[in-house]
Amino acid sequence: MTAADAAGCTPTFALNLSTVFTGLPFLDRIDAAAAAGFTAVEFWWPREELQSGLTPRALATRVRDVGIGVALMNVDGGDLGAGERGFAGVPGRDDSFRAAVPIALDLADRVGCHRLHALAGRRVPGQRRDDQLRLLESNLAFAADLASAGTIITLEVLNSTDVPGYLVPDSRSALEIIARVGRRNLGLQVDVYHLTVGGERPEEVIQEAADRVAHVQLADAPGRHEPGTGAIPFGPILEALQSVGYRGAIGLEYLPTRPEAPDFSFIEGLAASARAGR
Repeated sequence: MTAADAAGCTPTFALNLSTVFTGLPFLDRIDAAAAAGFTAVEFWWPREELQSGLTPRALATRVRDVGIGVALMNVDGGDLGAGERGFAGVPGRDDSFRAAVPIALDLADRVGCHRLHALAGRRVPGQRRDDQLRLLESNLAFAADLASAGTIITLEVLNSTDVPGYLVPDSRSALEIIARVGRRNLGLQVDVYHLTVGGERPEEVIQEAADRVAHVQLADAPGRHEPGTGAIPFGPILEALQSVGYRGAIGLEYLPTRPEAPDFSFIEGLAASARAGR
């Protein structure tokens, strides 16, 4: 089963190239996603690849030549493998965030992407959380103001089990930050896996956020594998998205149970749920 076998489904499913096809060189993952029938992809900031010689021009050329859309990119969040999760709310490192934003916006423009995820960063020992949140809000406003009118900056919840000390561990915090920043092009990135592991019901978060939902990502829990491998009921989540009028792509940011040979048969069930609105 490929993504093309679920043609006609709503919405578009965007494969995350930072979690799927990771055994391939980055540009080849774009080809593999297209061959599997996907019309859109998303990815984290390709930090290592850019440091190893991948150029923004080469990436944009491959996206254009393959004819695939880019639904979401991350702003550079540092060395994720070493535990970094962004700098926007980290005193003394927020200059790294401000330097990364225009670079990310340039790449996003090259590949035709209009959603940029800004990682907030972790708590810093000895720093008041409120002070870090004020810094985060200032830097999110900076990013939103620098972005073009059609580009939305997204803020995501990362659960405290997988990412202890993250500055935005729950949807209430995220929505309060978005409200205080007060930019129309700042929205909530609804990651169903992170919300569920954090003890929240994603469909309720979607209803509360409504038109502030700027992007959505799916993975099952436990395990963060394909939808259908865990205990998350995706039908009510897809129904909630329809009820609030969400028309954007849904990212598939999961860890394949068989990384060497990903199976996309789960998409048929997601597509059927989306079509049925259940």
